[in-house]
Amino acid sequence: PNSVAEVQATFRYRPKTLSSVFEVQKKKTIVIGGSAFSLNLRFPDQVFLGQSFPLEIDWVNQSENYFNNVEVRIDWPEGYTFQEAEPTVASGNNVWNLGYLVPHSSGVIGIRGFASGNEGETKKVVARLGINENGVFLPLAQTEAFFTLTKNPLLVQLTINNQSDTVASLGQLLKFDLDVINKYPSSLRNLVVKVVFSDKGVIDWTTLQAPQALFSSRLRTLIWDGSKVDALYVLTPNAKTHLSFSVKLKKHWPLISQAQENTLIEVQTEVKSSNVPEGASITEIPKAITVNTIKLQSHCQVDIASYFRDAPSGIANQGHLPLRVGEPTDFTIHWKIYNTYNELKNVQIKTTLPAGVEFTSQIAGNYGDNLPTFDKNTREFVWNIPTVAAGSGILTAAPELIFQIRVTPSLSQLHKSVQLIGETSFSAVDSWTHQEINLVYPPVFSNNLTDKTVSPVEGIVIQ
Repeated sequence: PNSVAEVQATFRYRPKTLSSVFEVQKKKTIVIGGSAFSLNLRFPDQVFLGQSFPLEIDWVNQSENYFNNVEVRIDWPEGYTFQEAEPTVASGNNVWNLGYLVPHSSGVIGIRGFASGNEGETKKVVARLGINENGVFLPLAQTEAFFTLTKNPLLVQLTINNQSDTVASLGQLLKFDLDVINKYPSSLRNLVVKVVFSDKGVIDWTTLQAPQALFSSRLRTLIWDGSKVDALYVLTPNAKTHLSFSVKLKKHWPLISQAQENTLIEVQTEVKSSNVPEGASITEIPKAITVNTIKLQSHCQVDIASYFRDAPSGIANQGHLPLRVGEPTDFTIHWKIYNTYNELKNVQIKTTLPAGVEFTSQIAGNYGDNLPTFDKNTREFVWNIPTVAAGSGILTAAPELIFQIRVTPSLSQLHKSVQLIGETSFSAVDSWTHQEINLVYPPVFSNNLTDKTVSPVEGIVIQ
């Protein structure tokens, strides 16, 4: 309903040549009406899990005014998958550009999608209509509506390596098991099963094993129907048919772009019947959709290098080569981290310094604010880094720590090589997959340096 409000403005001023203050007041009475737009959402109250369903947005300009840059925006609930719309979506899957609207204009946006979740779960959809003013959305109307998920009598279940969603590494074999179950009171005929991959190029399709499936490499789609699988020609009530296939990820997928960060492969499985089953309280063709995901694990490594002559590091090593009993000789150890697809967090590199080896406190490299620590009691040398970005050492500079150690060989090491550092362990958590990464590298010895100016013989201790 309309309401009346009074707006009052007061202007106070003092002329420069006077001490008196003057005041001017103006009042204006305005009529406040309802929204210039009506906005409504229409869709079923009950929605089958994984069954595509229609949704409509009706809008009307109820005013005598003209509006420009008008948009409709929708906030989808968790688990909703947008499929298509008419008119087509302008941005993402939830923005429609209505443009310039004249008085009393109206329209309908038709949308199709499906929802996943738990049986009995209620989902909320929010629609807003407003003006996009230089990138700022100013809402003029808003509405919301709810639907409840119910069990779909046509069930489709896909697992990847026995999981609904999984994490995979390069070169790994992915085994898919797909079950289709008819819970309708009568038979379903001429079913078509379609599996679509959203692959960024990491799947090795030459390794695909999919008996009875028609495969399109261009569309990255597998299709089964009744011509190859008898159970899909007629699926009787409570019957189940099982399909399986497998494919590997590529062994090598070079990182060349940040677009490869946080790689997610979506696997959408759709099952559709050609008939409405007798005795079913539906009018649409039975369909079921499920979406599974594969997250790509980041590949990372630590490059460990050892030098006596190491001028590029800025650290001057001193001592004797060949190594001599009782006489100190310096070496520099390099730890350089290479990381591919996902950010790493809680990164730790750790080693132990054997007896007769000391940390000189001299460091260099690209370590930022992350200084190493050395515990003289445990002999542990540790470098902690909160995060290592995706692409480090490939697209951007690698985090690197260079530290100097001083070795004083003992008599018991005469005619032998000296262990400079013990095993190096690397641990981190992949921020994208949440998987722990643990790597172990062998000890470094004085007769097997990265520094090729030092021969293996010079790493053997003499008197």
